[in-house]
Amino acid sequence: MQKVLQLKLKTDSLFIRLLISFLIIIGLLVSFNFYSFAFFRNNIQDEIIQYNTSNLKNTTEGFEKHFQLLNNLVLGLYMNDQVGLLLNNKNMNYYPSRQMTRDVQNVVSNPLLYIDNLVLYFKDSSFILDKSGSTRAETMFSKFYQSDAYPYDFWKNQFKDNDAFHIYPAVDFKEIIFKNASSPRGKLFPIIVKNKFIQNFYITAFIDADKLIHAYHRSINDNFYILDHQGTALFSSNMTDGKILPDPASELDGSASYKKHGDSYYFYKTGSFTGLTYVNIIPVQNISSQVTRLNYTLISLFIAAVAISLIASILFSMQIHSPVKQIIRSFQQFNTRNPVRSRIKEFQDIHTVLANKNSLLKYYAYSNELKKINRNFHELKDPLTGNRPFLFILFQLTFKHRFYDEFSADSDRAINFIREYINRALLEKYADSSAFQIENNQILTLIFADDGDAQLLEILEQLKKVFDLDRDLCYLTIAVSTVHQHSSEFTSAYEQVIKRIQQRKLMDETQIIGEEEDRTPAYSLNLNLEREFEIYMQSGNELELIRFTHKVLAMMQKKDASASDFYQIAELLSRKVFRALTEKNLDPGPDYAADQLSNRLADCHNLDQLTQLLEQLLSHSARLIRQKKEARDVITSFVYEYIENNYAEDISLDTVADKMNITGGYLSSYFKEKTGKNFIDYLNEIRITKAKEILLQSNMRIQDVALKVGYQNMNSFNRMFKKYAGSTPSAFRQTHAKSD
Repeated sequence: MQKVLQLKLKTDSLFIRLLISFLIIIGLLVSFNFYSFAFFRNNIQDEIIQYNTSNLKNTTEGFEKHFQLLNNLVLGLYMNDQVGLLLNNKNMNYYPSRQMTRDVQNVVSNPLLYIDNLVLYFKDSSFILDKSGSTRAETMFSKFYQSDAYPYDFWKNQFKDNDAFHIYPAVDFKEIIFKNASSPRGKLFPIIVKNKFIQNFYITAFIDADKLIHAYHRSINDNFYILDHQGTALFSSNMTDGKILPDPASELDGSASYKKHGDSYYFYKTGSFTGLTYVNIIPVQNISSQVTRLNYTLISLFIAAVAISLIASILFSMQIHSPVKQIIRSFQQFNTRNPVRSRIKEFQDIHTVLANKNSLLKYYAYSNELKKINRNFHELKDPLTGNRPFLFILFQLTFKHRFYDEFSADSDRAINFIREYINRALLEKYADSSAFQIENNQILTLIFADDGDAQLLEILEQLKKVFDLDRDLCYLTIAVSTVHQHSSEFTSAYEQVIKRIQQRKLMDETQIIGEEEDRTPAYSLNLNLEREFEIYMQSGNELELIRFTHKVLAMMQKKDASASDFYQIAELLSRKVFRALTEKNLDPGPDYAADQLSNRLADCHNLDQLTQLLEQLLSHSARLIRQKKEARDVITSFVYEYIENNYAEDISLDTVADKMNITGGYLSSYFKEKTGKNFIDYLNEIRITKAKEILLQSNMRIQDVALKVGYQNMNSFNRMFKKYAGSTPSAFRQTHAKSD
């Protein structure tokens, strides 16, 4: 009884139960694998036979389709007009012969047909045409394509045979060069194609047997035959070793796709077009050796898997059993100071893991408070319970293009490093501080501190000195909130640093922002400045555009605009430039495409870089506009030049047309087609553009301005000015005077 109790106690241990569980799982897997192995072993031979049967079927289909294609192609030559001319002309006219030779060359040159030559045999003249030209039939078959199996008499007798398509056994042909010297042409299939309506002419195709077999025969060996209707071998591979095929009448009776005869399997298939029989021979020992080799491999793997599983089960059970016991003891001895150690990764330094989890929970709690997310974790305590004073410090990182070039765009790693550095620098003074990444390029730090803490500013200044050492790679914007007294102000404190971070100035160094400025709304162009810019843009005036840009940026710098204000005005000018180019159907090119320009703008970290980028964009765009104005045809160039020089005079469509000796109707339709504008609309645009320039640059009376640009009637001038400028002349001048 005592032994039974001892055995029960042992089996109740965690180690024994884990081991038994592993063994049960191994037993199930062993049973499944054993059944799979037995089933697979019984079916592998059938699969190999099925594979060879399917393989021979594909081979047969390939040969048959090729022979059928060859038959259709050669029969098409019978319909050639040149063949008819040659049959009716016994003297073999030169031109049809030459043209027919070219047609034969075109067919033979197709490498996928594997045709060595096409021979056209004319009985009455004993004349031969092939890819090389023409010759006598006796010369062709006794010299150029000579074979003991196919003498000259064989080819003459083919006129007596009525077969429309006949494939003869492949043999080695050669070309007789000298009396005792020859050059091999290779092993060729002679295939004769006839037309039953033409008795004195037939075509022979010499097919390269080796290339044809290589193209369509796929097998694990090279024991391959092609048999005709009488069982004669048209082709036998080099590895058949003169093997005697079984009697087709008794063995290859068509009742099955293969037969076992002697020490080999004979797989065979009859072609649907030619009726030829294709035979592939697989020795029995090949199939048996594959099955035996597979058996040995599977048994070896099976034994190794079982052994490894048993050893691994014992080791894993021991490793899991030991740390679990220690963890249980740690819970039982709650005040123990010794951390639990284990070789298993999940049990390593459990106190460190719990500390990391706690830090992660604090991060989620802070994020929920910042973004006002309603959480239902009642068991999670508020991280800001109580009335401890606190403040936020927001660090925003900006990486320069050089950083991505030198460090392969590994910004995440750099942000993590900077976050750890900030956290360690603040932990020395503020033990409860927490730093975590709140956005892709922002690190938020929570500090519990009182008002007037001068040491915090000293720490931030020290951080600034460190960060400025790498200003060629990146720089930071540090926004500090005011001190808040209660956790209910958590969100407002975060919104405060977000607002202050926007006050950053346009300079590439780390900035500390601790006070809130009385900021005016974001800077933008007034209506008059926009129109002035558009005038210079439409005319392609590069100097005035650059002067205008310098003036606008100087005004912004004088008003102490932030970096975001400068970026906003740069984007506004860029959009106006792209709109002007689009209206004129101009492409700025890849260097100034919208997405590329946006990336270049983001890489402008000071005012000089921003100014240089805008100058490049404006110079490039103005140059494109001027080039288009200069690249005009004769008629439109004359109209542009005439209106430019005579816009103040009484100009009409017929007046300009008479200058070029064309009709007014033709000039109107031609100008509309080339420019997309009506003649009178373009004239008014030029006059109003000139009027704007005069109004902006002088104090001339509006009546005099109208006469100067070609309007004799003030009502007409006011109406056209409002149509093309959006306001009356007096309102336009008044708006410009206010902006100045």
